Amino acid sequence: MNRDETIRSRIRSFPAMPALCKQVLTHMNDPNMDFKSLAETVRYDPGMTANILKLANSSYFGTTRKIESLQAAMVRLGAHQLFQMAVATGVAKLLNRRLAGYGLESSEFLRHSVWAAVAAEELARQMEGPPPDMLFTAGLLHDIGKVVMDEFMNAQSADIRADMGNSTASFDGIEEKVFGLTHAEVGAEVLDQWNLPEALVAAVRCHHIPDQAGDHSRLTMLVHLADMLAYSEGMGTGLDGMRYHVAASTAKQMGIRTPVIERVAGRTLERMRELEGLLTRASA
Repeated sequence: MNRDETIRSRIRSFPAMPALCKQVLTHMNDPNMDFKSLAETVRYDPGMTANILKLANSSYFGTTRKIESLQAAMVRLGAHQLFQMAVATGVAKLLNRRLAGYGLESSEFLRHSVWAAVAAEELARQMEGPPPDMLFTAGLLHDIGKVVMDEFMNAQSADIRADMGNSTASFDGIEEKVFGLTHAEVGAEVLDQWNLPEALVAAVRCHHIPDQAGDHSRLTMLVHLADMLAYSEGMGTGLDGMRYHVAASTAKQMGIRTPVIERVAGRTLERMRELEGLLTRASA
């Protein structure tokens, strides 16, 4: 089995999407979503129940009144935020791990992912028009492919570092050369395997090449900028973080000015701390 086939085999054996995500996703756009039945299903999972209640009562979601009922917590969050939360808590263990091949400690990978998710939403708030659907989730999962690729990165670390020393190519270009696949492509295949929406798959696949995202360009450009902002703030730079740059087409289309970037960075830091803490506990 060659390297490309081995990587694809790892993708096929990747953990399944959390069951709650599937249930919520199926009824995402149903205005009559049955939160009562959903709560009856979830209450048999003490960990998920506790996480939903913590999030629903957190300042991250603008909580003003304490909620103790699982169903009421779900209603407060709403279908879209409930999906975000289900994905976030479901993948927390995958994100809160050491990725030695990418030079990332466990807390660094989770912090980078959460920062990108929060920053993507903050960037959208500074621009005209509503934030795209799935924006937070796209930001959170943009580097999920690194979880699959890490063992291969470790095995080829000498080749990777040699290429980095002899070339100014972006890191995904080096991945492509060494493995035939990039972490972005691998992540997109994981999300496709999970049957997540096309927009999410495209945003993850193209988060370093946003001009190739087609109909999902705005979502992807926001994730791309949030990712670059995370690196510029020193959030999980690891081995590859300084080998990327903001795509010229995105910089031109978005026209984000320095004061906006500074405002986004400040607000992101404020909002991410509580969420990072919640997800760290969820992954324990």
